[in-house]
Amino acid sequence: MTDLPTGRACPDCGEPMADLRSHNARQCTNGRCQLITGWHLAPGQKPLIGSNRIDRKEHDQ
Repeated sequence: MTDLPTGRACPDCGEPMADLRSHNARQCTNGRCQLITGWHLAPGQKPLIGSNRIDRKEHDQ
């Protein structure tokens, strides 16, 4: 499964999926199948959105 310019395709219907980052999920955007799938980071992967203070503390020590 690859990302389309409009978002990752739904595995059920092929329509784009919206990222629900605060819920760690993706939801189909077509309004019919209403599929919601989990979307979790790989082990050790840092979130793209977060406080940059965490990185500063690691580098200052």
